[in-house]
Amino acid sequence: MVLAQEGASASLACEKALYPMVKDDRSVPAQWVDPTSLTFGVGDAAKTVSPVDIGPIMANQDVWMIQSAQMNGVPWLGANTQHETFATETTGDVTLEVNSFTGPGDLVVAEGGALGQVFGTEWFRVEGGVGSGSHTIGANTHVHPNWIFSSPGEYQVGIKQTATLNDGNTVEGSTVLYFNVGGAGNADEGHFDLGPAIGCAGSSPAGEETSAASTNENSSGTSAGGSGSSGQGSAGNSSAQGAGGKSAGNAGSLAVTGFEPLNVVIAVFALGLAVMGAGVIYRSRREN
Repeated sequence: MVLAQEGASASLACEKALYPMVKDDRSVPAQWVDPTSLTFGVGDAAKTVSPVDIGPIMANQDVWMIQSAQMNGVPWLGANTQHETFATETTGDVTLEVNSFTGPGDLVVAEGGALGQVFGTEWFRVEGGVGSGSHTIGANTHVHPNWIFSSPGEYQVGIKQTATLNDGNTVEGSTVLYFNVGGAGNADEGHFDLGPAIGCAGSSPAGEETSAASTNENSSGTSAGGSGSSGQGSAGNSSAQGAGGKSAGNAGSLAVTGFEPLNVVIAVFALGLAVMGAGVIYRSRREN
């Protein structure tokens, strides 16, 4: 139940704790940062109309949505279980749930749907200020759901993450995600992932990305278009819970996830049919 703190003596051991972090890909190398240092500006580029009913949100209702496909002018917020410390110190899975909420409207977080469906598996929702549901993300996974807000305004969404250490003990940590729906923040565009990290209690493992994502990672999400605006986010509200149950204190460009947009797939398929058709015509002319 102990972890040697990076940069310290090998004899120094500490209690392990889980820290919710955000991987900010707007710089190279990417930075793992405290989520409360960011305010996601979900502005006009994110405004659309819900095509179907989903939870408390009705079809044809105006919504502001961070989509599972990346869009210009919209922060692309996903989730992953790929922080080096999390991969080595836990069984790999993490469970997310809403544990606090402040905001003027409702929120639904759901995956993109399969062929013929707009939305897929719902992760969780907030309806009338009350959160419900939870979602487990597997080991070495990178995924982008849809974040659907019903009304403009400032939202504070508390997220709790729970995982199991290799020794069987459970660790959990909580943070708050800040959104300015219909307005600007300091994270208005670019690629971001909410993910857990393991560190010594009272010492958040923030900093540069230290391990590249595996080429055989489980990915979900599509790049469809994609630097942030100035703004001020609140800080210092992340907390971690160690295996012993003690509080651990406070804690640019388009990304590639391995999936191509649906229109690209269709275009490639159509091109293949055209080439096949040309071959058939050529052969027919030769035989005649």
